[in-house]
Amino acid sequence: MKQLAISILLVLAVFTASAQQAHQIGIYTEGAWFMPKEFSSNSNSLKNGFGVGAGIYVSSPIWKKLSAVAGLGYRYKENKSQQYLIDEPSYTTYWTKFNQSYLVIPVKLQYPVSRHYFVETGVDISWLLNYKHVNEKPEFDWVVGFGSKQHRLQWSVNYKQGFDWQGFGELDGTNHVGQVFRNRMLVVNLSYPLWK
Repeated sequence: MKQLAISILLVLAVFTASAQQAHQIGIYTEGAWFMPKEFSSNSNSLKNGFGVGAGIYVSSPIWKKLSAVAGLGYRYKENKSQQYLIDEPSYTTYWTKFNQSYLVIPVKLQYPVSRHYFVETGVDISWLLNYKHVNEKPEFDWVVGFGSKQHRLQWSVNYKQGFDWQGFGELDGTNHVGQVFRNRMLVVNLSYPLWK
């Protein structure tokens, strides 16, 4: 609850700051390598996957060189998880692919370290949309990274990790399938302002 309150305050700060003259509105796209951290010590239970996403953002300076960025987007991730089919007295294992669709609100602070380069940190607030049984709604990921602005195009590389363990699943016939993990992603983001 504390994380949600802090995130809401950051979003409100961005939109309040966007009433100033020097704000911009744009679009972004991202590609990610999804590296879920396993809940148990079984190192074979999860496989890495990939993710893609796109959305819109609002950016505005809030104090001296510090800028705030908030957005609204869609993210798709997928990976495989090892499942166990128990058939007493034995069991069999198989791999299941999990497609994950998210509504995402990224909230970041950016600080320029030179004319063309910046560092950033913040939080992603995301809702898993395509599973009925979800442990964390919303899910919070902290973000840290760096990037560059060349002309109007901006790129950044971020590392994202979940604050908490996420779990979700579904019923596949009479068998329950799902996974529990802490989100970890390496993300490349491209953004372009449509209005300044």
